[in-house]
Amino acid sequence: MRTVHVLRVEGIDETSLSKIFNEELKVIHRSDPHPENPEKYKDFNFFNRSCTTILRDGLKKYGFKKIKGVFPRDFFISAASICLNIKKFKSTLFTMPQLLVKEAPSSLTTPFMNPCNYYQFRKLTYQNQ
Repeated sequence: MRTVHVLRVEGIDETSLSKIFNEELKVIHRSDPHPENPEKYKDFNFFNRSCTTILRDGLKKYGFKKIKGVFPRDFFISAASICLNIKKFKSTLFTMPQLLVKEAPSSLTTPFMNPCNYYQFRKLTYQNQ
């Protein structure tokens, strides 16, 4: 069974962060329907309006200016390395078993798109054992 990596960050102002992401949801809900498929988000773009980039941009608005990444794994490594080095937050990196549900296929680990993140990830996992 595959495991998932989890970054728990305590000390973030939840009200401010929630407000940022609620505004993003309003933008998505206000967008016009996709012409060919009304269930899809019309403005979705893999490089600047995907789930990962919306999360990244929201965290940047919150104040994590150095967070980078377009692809999920690269974004996670960037966020983890930044949060683990901010002293005012209590951050923990750990793994958990992937939650499996019969209605959906299990997720696959995305490859490192930035080779430097492979070494950063190894450094993070050794630091937090």
